[in-house]
Amino acid sequence: MEKNHRQRLIEEGLYEPLTPNDIAERKELLERRARGEKIQDPPIYCVYRADDPWTHIDTSLGKKCQDAELIADHLRGYEAQSLCSRLCIYDKQQPPRTRPWLPPLDMYRISKMDDWDAWEAQHAQLRMEV
Repeated sequence: MEKNHRQRLIEEGLYEPLTPNDIAERKELLERRARGEKIQDPPIYCVYRADDPWTHIDTSLGKKCQDAELIADHLRGYEAQSLCSRLCIYDKQQPPRTRPWLPPLDMYRISKMDDWDAWEAQHAQLRMEV
């Protein structure tokens, strides 16, 4: 059985998942936010691996992922930026640059968890229809 990207990144030491206590604390923060409390930098972001360097889960660009993979969720903004940058730099499975002077083709992206959930629900629906 082939490992998913998340498992591979954990084994390579590029990603350390949140502990169950951290996740519970972050979910409690989101519940407090939903009740109207102002939370500075809420943990509403996720990092995912795109199926192609030019695609996104956001459909407004017209470049939609077909098979993205969730790597991390319940992240604060700075955590998502840091993880995404680290993965884009150090993951050996990143596509190579076509020319040395061009920027790398980053496979990892950041989205809000609501956007990811909507994308995932839409894809689950499409799989059921097929």
